[in-house]
Amino acid sequence: MTELRYDPLSGHWVNIAAIRAQRPNEFRRVESRQPDAICPFCAGQESQTPSAILELNSSNEPREPWLVRVVPNKFPAFAPNFELVHESLGPYSRVAGGGLQEIIIESPRHITSASQLSDVELSLSFRAYQLRIEAALKHDHVCHVSLFKNCRAEAGASIEHSHSQLVGNPILAGPLAARWERCSVAFRETGCSLLDSIVQFETNHGCRQIETQGKFVAFCPYASRFAFQVWIAAHSPVHSFEKLERKDLDDVSRLVRSTVHRLE
Repeated sequence: MTELRYDPLSGHWVNIAAIRAQRPNEFRRVESRQPDAICPFCAGQESQTPSAILELNSSNEPREPWLVRVVPNKFPAFAPNFELVHESLGPYSRVAGGGLQEIIIESPRHITSASQLSDVELSLSFRAYQLRIEAALKHDHVCHVSLFKNCRAEAGASIEHSHSQLVGNPILAGPLAARWERCSVAFRETGCSLLDSIVQFETNHGCRQIETQGKFVAFCPYASRFAFQVWIAAHSPVHSFEKLERKDLDDVSRLVRSTVHRLE
């Protein structure tokens, strides 16, 4: 059972998912991987995961070995149950069901970082991101789709093999709704996108700019919340990640890989 619980004092929605405690963990308390751990994401271990939602390879032939594989999360924080339930419990509220969570396995090889992806694996991984975001947004109860990656044990990863996760959320969380409202106000007042204004300022000044690739730029934001924070954004308006053309998708994927490599 997974559910979202609302804290009326902080205004935060909190995800409660007891099944997450059952996840396998390859990492010991110290910073080393268990030597006898079998990786469920490596080629040849497909039976260790739920059946694939999507498999991509360089030739688009189904009989060819996969290079990128998408599976449901076996221990989801958001269960793939589309019977959405809203309920009040005294001063609290809860929402159960209506979400989804998927794992994008970015290589059949046992690698630990996006910086190690080949050009083909990188391109196919970002294509998988596009396809699964587009599919998730078609579900009636999904209000927001996010893509994230926990890399290595220090960041919360339980599996070392490089992968990303996609979450379809049945609510629009307060901070995201507030950001949308700030952007809307700025556009009404100036006629210009707030993000476009930030990107133009950063590229004009250049002191925090890291690298450009096609229409995309990586930079450290002026009001960074922590050291080494990096944003990647477009020079010109990009209305939808899942609608990016192939060239733009390849450009932003290479910029992501290069940025990760620089951080490492």
